[in-house]
Amino acid sequence: MSSPATAEHGCSRLSPHIAHGSLSLRQIAQTMLQAREAAPRTHWHRQLHSYVTRLWWHCYALQVLENQPEMERQALVPEMEQLSRSMDTARFDAWRLGRTGWPMVDACMRFLHHHGWLNFRMRAMLVTVATHTLSLPWRPVADWLAQMFVDFEPGIHYTQIQMHSSMAASPVLRLYNPVTQARELDPQGHFVRRWVPELAAVSDEWIVMPWAMPSTLRDRFGLVGTRNYPAPLVDFEQVHRCVKAEIAALRSSLGLQAAPGFNERPRQGARGRRTPAPEQVDAKQSAQISLF
Repeated sequence: MSSPATAEHGCSRLSPHIAHGSLSLRQIAQTMLQAREAAPRTHWHRQLHSYVTRLWWHCYALQVLENQPEMERQALVPEMEQLSRSMDTARFDAWRLGRTGWPMVDACMRFLHHHGWLNFRMRAMLVTVATHTLSLPWRPVADWLAQMFVDFEPGIHYTQIQMHSSMAASPVLRLYNPVTQARELDPQGHFVRRWVPELAAVSDEWIVMPWAMPSTLRDRFGLVGTRNYPAPLVDFEQVHRCVKAEIAALRSSLGLQAAPGFNERPRQGARGRRTPAPEQVDAKQSAQISLF
């Protein structure tokens, strides 16, 4: 699911149907539960279980927006607006058109232009690159992506925007390194070459960092100056160090806490013990009032 090269087949691709109501969550959940019961206790059974739990998180995200509808236009932790985020039209246009100079970022944005869909991790990367790496304000970023997603769901969209832009002051700062993502998710550069044809002739050695090539190689591959493919807009490693320091200082000086509902999801604890899925939690231990 994480790699844009395989997510088209690794994800269910039902999100547009859920967003537009051509399939109901109940219909999908019941079908998945029946399939899970019939499936052998293998990797496929675990994947079906994972999918059902994601439907629960989908509903949870919608409830968060229902409880805090102001998140569409306001930072959930207003003090986080003190971060240095000004509108730079040139940077914003480079980001939205897939011309940032980071191959994985540009490939994902161009893929989104073509399909109207992108897998979750790459959506998160586009948001963090825009709001943290390029220091763009979160509202134009949220508005642009909302227009692009064929499966736009406000509850999921704005909760994720608030979290990944740090406007919810979540405990964990998410910064996606474009080079690391490319190396992990597209090591041979197949996805990048398909969606950034300017780099089609670049070798595997340089496909994730074409700006680092010697000038002789840039000339050989037709990357003369920035005419064919631009250099990165900023030094992301340097920017990320500054961003981490700025956010840490702001949180510390003001004693900021995460917005309600934006604490980290429980992670796997001791080896072999997993956090129970929502349907496995004892109703007596849940804050949700029972209907019966």
